[in-house]
Amino acid sequence: MICLFSVQNFKSFREEATLDLQAADIKEHSVRLLPSPNRDKFRTLLPVAALYGPNGGGKSVLLEALAALVSEVLGPIVLASAEKMHPYMSLEQECEPFLLDGTSKERPTAFQLHFRTDQSEYRYHLSLLDGRVQQESLYRVQLDAKRITPVMLFDRDLSREIPIRLGTAMKRSCVVLPRDFKSTLPLLTYASLSYSIPEIDEAADWFKRLYILDCSDDDMAFPSALFRAPGRKAAFLRLLHGFDVPIQEYRESEDWDGEGRLYRRIYTIHEAGGKLYEMPLSCESQGTIKLFHLLPMAILALETGGVAIVDELDTKLHPRLLMAFIRLFTNPDTNPNHAQLVFSSQDVSTMSSGLLRRDEIWFTARDDEQASHLWSLYDLQDVHSERVQSNVSYAQQYLEGRYGAVPCQP
Repeated sequence: MICLFSVQNFKSFREEATLDLQAADIKEHSVRLLPSPNRDKFRTLLPVAALYGPNGGGKSVLLEALAALVSEVLGPIVLASAEKMHPYMSLEQECEPFLLDGTSKERPTAFQLHFRTDQSEYRYHLSLLDGRVQQESLYRVQLDAKRITPVMLFDRDLSREIPIRLGTAMKRSCVVLPRDFKSTLPLLTYASLSYSIPEIDEAADWFKRLYILDCSDDDMAFPSALFRAPGRKAAFLRLLHGFDVPIQEYRESEDWDGEGRLYRRIYTIHEAGGKLYEMPLSCESQGTIKLFHLLPMAILALETGGVAIVDELDTKLHPRLLMAFIRLFTNPDTNPNHAQLVFSSQDVSTMSSGLLRRDEIWFTARDDEQASHLWSLYDLQDVHSERVQSNVSYAQQYLEGRYGAVPCQP
């Protein structure tokens, strides 16, 4: 689970922006919070974070920043591994600094990610300039420990005379860095590839449970390989029926194109007049096609307790289907493994106290210098230092401009 994610100097985010998924001390929807093993020392976490704001405000950029961090850590691991990775792994996002001033392109892009596994909370920091690591650190806190002082696994700073310091766990594993250790390679990645250190492996493997889907991509492919595992296809069809999609079954066909390349085609099966008929998935509505890409990712995240990250979740979906999808993660009955959903949307029908907590609603927008900023509904206070109340219409007040992050009035 993600505790918090921060980014600085990445595309439109010049200053540090922090998406905090640690629950605020408010009472709404408290039954669905993701539990902490030690509530006296660790805050409970949110199952959902929803991003709203004008076009170009920074919603997609924030998700791209998270994808870029995943790419930096996992890219070399995937290339060196014979293991076939899941289809929702984004490894092509590059780090680009803020370019609309005279100095930011000379400064590093910095990421900070706090995340939890079953046993630990990790705090990872990575700073890059022109593709080279400037700073990097990984600290760990055991969730069942009496003391919650973070323990260093490693700390890397290019400006120091001795740039890399190793913690006890890595020293105990006799980690030796080569003289020509590449400055382009994160130490977390190198240690995961080169050594068997439980804490390092646990941290690196956590990144594999981030499932990233860009719903604006028209070339999305149905991940049919996922459904060769027992039970997954049945779960997918149950979800389709729950979303009121009248498809009885589907089948996969392998065909060869004119250039001798194998490709797979999905056919959906319908019942009409007591008979079964089939047609290519491409002939279905755009909303149904989107569900064929979206629901498999949800099943994978819910099954593994991972994090589903979806840009433009609302596109091509009816508002009720959009709400039903979000409830897969907010309902403890459908989310027993404590998965999370982070998404962007323009559909304000989801900006409701009946669906989301105030600390689950986030806004992004650019200022006069074209730099993006990020804040939550819970952060907002009026001139009397009063927060937005949970009994108001969030969507109406947002469209009235009370929360910022709305386009100019026509």
